[in-house]
Amino acid sequence: MNEEATVPELRFEDSALPLEPAAVEALPELVRFANTVADAARQTSLRYFRVDPEMLIKADGSPVSVADRETEQVIRDLLARRYPGHGVFGEEYGWTTSNDPYTWIVDPIGGTKSFLAGAPTYGMLLALLYDGVPVLGIVDIPALDERWCGVVGQTAAMNGRPVKTRNCTAVEQAVLTVISPDKLKGDDRPAVEELSRLARVRR
Repeated sequence: MNEEATVPELRFEDSALPLEPAAVEALPELVRFANTVADAARQTSLRYFRVDPEMLIKADGSPVSVADRETEQVIRDLLARRYPGHGVFGEEYGWTTSNDPYTWIVDPIGGTKSFLAGAPTYGMLLALLYDGVPVLGIVDIPALDERWCGVVGQTAAMNGRPVKTRNCTAVEQAVLTVISPDKLKGDDRPAVEELSRLARVRR
């Protein structure tokens, strides 16, 4: 593992470009495997949900629990067994570098504060890059039994059902959801307050 490695540049602007034929052919199996990983991660985090897991404070002041670390380790073990040549970058354990074009990005528990508070809105985040281009992403919400999956060239889905944005063409018709207000800094707060004032619904 090498935590000093340079993070590969993401090329979102290229994400609609055709992939190499071999990468396209590999996608269905990669999607199946990613869902298997998400299943295992879900089982692991739910074992600790609402049972007061041990909490530590990281150097940046953010909380981390034994559930974060064990869930990421489960994910890493599965990735290493199936695709030992792939790179991995995880929230808790940093980089496992590789010269392979594939890199997995892992956040085992996105929303650790929600998790520790017993709120069911935490999630596991898993993405796959091919030469820096995102080709697959999963957001799994274990406590709500919801899984959102996006694959390049396909319609995003939640629990297998296609999803899309609302037909909303003006802020006044929009539903606005925002991060905790204590995360807003500088000019962000007045900008969000103005959007909130204009929006139809704020959460």
